[in-house]
Amino acid sequence: MNSSMNKSKQKIAIIGAGPGGLAASLLLAHQGHEVTIYERNERIGGRSSVIQLDQFTFDAGPTFFIYRYVLDDVFKRIGKKLEDYVNLKPIEPLYDLYFTNKVFRPYRDHGKMMKEIHRVFPGEENGYQLYLKKESKRLKKLLPVLQLPFNTPFQFLNPKVLAALDEIDIGKSLYSRLKQFFHQDELIYSMAFQAKYLGMSPWDCPSIFSMLSYMEHEYGVYHIIGGLYQLNEAMAKIATEMGVSIKLSQPVQKLNVYKKKIDKIKVNQKWIKIDTVVLNGDFSHAIQLLDDDVRPKRYKNNQLKNLQYSCSTFNLYLGLDKLFPLAHHNVIFSKDYAAYVKALTKELTLSKDPSFYIQNPSAIDRSFAPENQSTMYILVPVPHLKANLDWPSLTQSFTDLILTRIEKLPGMKDLRKHIVKQRVITPLDWQDQYHVYLGANFNLAHDFTQLLYFRPHNRFQGLKNLYLVGGGTHPGSGLPTIYQSAIIAADLIGS
Repeated sequence: MNSSMNKSKQKIAIIGAGPGGLAASLLLAHQGHEVTIYERNERIGGRSSVIQLDQFTFDAGPTFFIYRYVLDDVFKRIGKKLEDYVNLKPIEPLYDLYFTNKVFRPYRDHGKMMKEIHRVFPGEENGYQLYLKKESKRLKKLLPVLQLPFNTPFQFLNPKVLAALDEIDIGKSLYSRLKQFFHQDELIYSMAFQAKYLGMSPWDCPSIFSMLSYMEHEYGVYHIIGGLYQLNEAMAKIATEMGVSIKLSQPVQKLNVYKKKIDKIKVNQKWIKIDTVVLNGDFSHAIQLLDDDVRPKRYKNNQLKNLQYSCSTFNLYLGLDKLFPLAHHNVIFSKDYAAYVKALTKELTLSKDPSFYIQNPSAIDRSFAPENQSTMYILVPVPHLKANLDWPSLTQSFTDLILTRIEKLPGMKDLRKHIVKQRVITPLDWQDQYHVYLGANFNLAHDFTQLLYFRPHNRFQGLKNLYLVGGGTHPGSGLPTIYQSAIIAADLIGS
């Protein structure tokens, strides 16, 4: 969509300077609109911002950068190249996966991956080759579907949707899909843990999200030198150069609706007239800027808790006075992964044997910490706040549990002795400090009742000029789909 296709110049307010809001600002400014971003925090990024503990730097949220082609498309549409603004470093092997009696290191290089499967899971090589063949075909059919707006049910009749029906597997889970290719559960878990990007269980996550692991294996995983938040900094810099006004510490307090349109927004007790609003906050939190009576029934205040939500996360950020021998990305699996996931998603209890993720960025990028020092980012999927866990009382004991588990890894036995800075973010903090409803970091769950047309629409239901971007709208959570939501919303506004 180029500026020549824009009907008229509009005054557009974007609420939230997260990845979706920033990407939308670039596309809308390129169309010729007057764009202002209102961000409640002192810095851009939201959950994708940066945490600074003295001389130690951390990405606050996402650390994986996969399927760069969606963000490449955003940059291409505005006449830019992503690699001119950030330094992308491919990671190979992709990550280290720790099981009770083995470490599995998947590769993007298919030849190396076949050798690694033979080493760790002998006999599964043919299944992997079939997986690559079938998932390649599947992705080609599903991607065009995720690029469509689903503002009406008639979109299900779109030829791209009809062409992909045989790949959607309605009612099948990610686990059952992968079981078609692999026999050993630990290998299935290695190809299914990406369900955590959606905050879901492999047994509940729709099978279409097998595309997430396939994207990693086919297109790679990247590290952004200096941290993933550099993507936000780059977009903000370009946006400012394009005339976008980014107003920090400026929370929007209310959206006023007149004749099924938002005619003004309230910022710092002052009403500002606008033509269009793009909402980039956490959906169930941000939608409360609208009065109840203008929202569809399922999104009214007394109904929001009845929606299905992803899990939350418990995050540890450690500044260390030495370098440790971990890979850049690491996943530590529970002894009984199925029991852990059941506790996480069904029982809403805190497991004593959780699976978790460790990022050790200093393994490949020394910009996160002073010389001969390092940072460590630990993310533990935990139940969202419907679980009613007493996090103020649990935080220290749970921290100790995780650190004890890490110290059992090779070369990590004296980790605690080398912690010089530490910060913890619990689900309660995600809710209270980052304004994430129920602390559900990955937003609304991605079951079939909350996908495509059944997810909050990119042009919000019932209002002519309110558009949604981010993980709470179509196509869903995760950076590639968040950037795609910005493309869809910008195209709708410019059409």
